[in-house]
Amino acid sequence: MPSPVRTFLVALAGGLLLLVAIALADRRGFRLDVPSESQVLVPAGQERCSGIVRPPGAGTDRVKFWARAARGGGPAPAVTVLVRRSRATQVLAAGAAAAGPAGARTVRLRGSVAGSRKVAVCFRDAGPQGAILSPRPGTPTRVTVERSAERSDYADIGLELRRADDRSLLALLPDAFDRASLFRPGWVGAWTYWLVLVALVIGVPALLSRALAGASAEDEVDASAASGSTRASS
Repeated sequence: MPSPVRTFLVALAGGLLLLVAIALADRRGFRLDVPSESQVLVPAGQERCSGIVRPPGAGTDRVKFWARAARGGGPAPAVTVLVRRSRATQVLAAGAAAAGPAGARTVRLRGSVAGSRKVAVCFRDAGPQGAILSPRPGTPTRVTVERSAERSDYADIGLELRRADDRSLLALLPDAFDRASLFRPGWVGAWTYWLVLVALVIGVPALLSRALAGASAEDEVDASAASGSTRASS
């Protein structure tokens, strides 16, 4: 193997190892508390959104909130959680909490909030009766009265944005590819992104090495021809 090709491959391998080490060491976990003193009523089939929340640049993959039934002591209705870009209608990520006992709910999101500096977290009551979103237990509360059926009626909702703190940036790649596959043509899946990654890691270096080897071989041929011409003229 020509020396330039060896140098290139050694430098490339070192760069890839460095990237892997950085990705393993980069933990993206956090917990962002959005406090509130309000109990917010969400009528059946309607939606209420929080004020603007500024998550860290790594985004979030979970939303925790507290819910109960609006009437009686029955189970809290199912709630769909939508994370929207600022106050626009664009949905960045979504998840759902099934009906169940009153109390804390943690919803895992599908989609990506990474890089969004301002988001609004919206809660849509998917059950047959109203739901009340409460602040963290132990917080003195007051009732926020329903005023409008429009989503633009933003409310003071207590919640937490979370990202699991036991996973590195490298471990998040499968989730990133799964989420990216949601916004693609029907024949494209997460496997497509893995194939592209393999092509970038293996195929591109192989092609560059081949081109470098060819250029090195041409240089050697030219040098040999020049040396032959010099000997012939002497």
